[in-house]
Amino acid sequence: MTLEWLINSTELNNFKCVAGKNKLNNHLSSVNILDNPDVIRWIKKDELVLTTGYIFKDSKEAQINIIRELKETGCCALGIKIKRFFETIPEIMIEEAEKVGLPLVEVPFYYSFSEISKLIYNKIYSNELNNDLLQYSIINKLSSAFFENQGLDVMINELSHFINKSIIITDCDYNVFSAIFSLDYKHLINEIDLPKISPTEIASHISHTEISDTAYRKLKINDEVFRFFVLTLPNFTGLVCVLIDDNDISSYDKLLLEKAKNIISLEITQSNKAKSFSNSYHNFFFDFLISENARSEKDILEICNFYDFDYTKKRVCVSFVLENCGSDQHRNKIISTLQQAISNKFRDHHGLFLCANNNILSLFLFYKSEQSNIWAVNNTYNIISDFYNKLGDSISCTINIGISRCHSGINSIRTTFKDTLNCINLKKHQNDADHICCYTDKLEYHLLSTLPESYLLKLCEDTISPLIEFDKNNNANLIDTLRIYYQSKFNSTDTAKKLFLHRNTLIHRLDKIKELLHSDFIDNDRMFSIYLGICAYEILKD
Repeated sequence: MTLEWLINSTELNNFKCVAGKNKLNNHLSSVNILDNPDVIRWIKKDELVLTTGYIFKDSKEAQINIIRELKETGCCALGIKIKRFFETIPEIMIEEAEKVGLPLVEVPFYYSFSEISKLIYNKIYSNELNNDLLQYSIINKLSSAFFENQGLDVMINELSHFINKSIIITDCDYNVFSAIFSLDYKHLINEIDLPKISPTEIASHISHTEISDTAYRKLKINDEVFRFFVLTLPNFTGLVCVLIDDNDISSYDKLLLEKAKNIISLEITQSNKAKSFSNSYHNFFFDFLISENARSEKDILEICNFYDFDYTKKRVCVSFVLENCGSDQHRNKIISTLQQAISNKFRDHHGLFLCANNNILSLFLFYKSEQSNIWAVNNTYNIISDFYNKLGDSISCTINIGISRCHSGINSIRTTFKDTLNCINLKKHQNDADHICCYTDKLEYHLLSTLPESYLLKLCEDTISPLIEFDKNNNANLIDTLRIYYQSKFNSTDTAKKLFLHRNTLIHRLDKIKELLHSDFIDNDRMFSIYLGICAYEILKD
């Protein structure tokens, strides 16, 4: 509804626009009465403001200021009733209104403000009712298409025709289920193949006025870039991508899409379209785990509920990372074998969840809230160690296994998974031969890795800088010797075996370390600080 409707197309006669005639297409959404200067702070955008002019009848300065202040509010127009305090609208107000671009309307004295307000609000309510009826009509058509098994193409064609936009329905990896294009974009589709759609490298702009699962994104169709309004379907069954041309999608159409998305999601699920692209359907939870994109609690709850992930309990994650598997077919076979073996092994466990991608299989074990974190991690380690030993040579590739800390709460689900990759990565850097590693066994490294580089450098300088300098100048390995000696609980025999050294050679090295660090290894606090310096050095080196 616009200002032009009020002036030219209503039962109210003799309304006259005396300034800002080029703004008659201003949107009109409501009415407000200006009878006090303080009311201006409450004026909303697109409101028609009505006044008798009493508050500014004796001041030209006030007349000018009112025009300027109302323009700043973004109101639709100012309507001044004549023959009450003004015979006609003052010329100075007309000039100022033209100058700033605010429509100024002469309101006949014989209309009360209540009559004008009633007419406008009746029109608004009538429009809203018509909009609701139209929405009901299209939703009814979509529902009928669903229950009569007419197919996704029929449903999307109805929706596209109604909002007059091209619409593409895809899974969450942009594999196309259905596409309907308006006449201007018919060249993007042929009668045989569905169009190819893919995200660009341009970052998405999230619309802060929309809910979290909507966004404006630039996507490629057959290598041609277009701007889309993208809406995520319930249970992450797919995406509704609406092609945006010169005219953006209206808030009314966005509301319609919000209502229609549930029916579209049901149609995709019923027709098993989502499952035809097995990667996106089965591995979307894994994609959620590995992604760095922020997710709201609402999003995470939807994912967990759809995949039956029990977010209410404590959890420990175990990731099996495959290496040297050869072909993709061989790797997929190993993943499948592992899944079956885990399902058999943990059949009687009180809760588990499995997900995978091409070379990582992640297992979540769930624990009761009264069970301690320490017990949960130790129990997980014991059963995974037993499971790995029983696998024997049945898995013909290298498997690295990482075990997370115990976590709880919905916002730490991805942290639980990432713990496993962090401890596997650390194990590789330290050339640890064990196939199973726990995050909690190397907690000092993980904690230090969160600190700034400058802090780590200072820690090295204050604890082991003489060893760093000696190793550098003499091609020696005193730092690694001290690390293994510390981790071997100061047992020189075990340390010599791990370093493949004669015990006397190790003793000579330890004496040199004591000399450089001015330490006799008796003070436990001092030794722990030195060990932290070694950990910081290794993190910096990596």
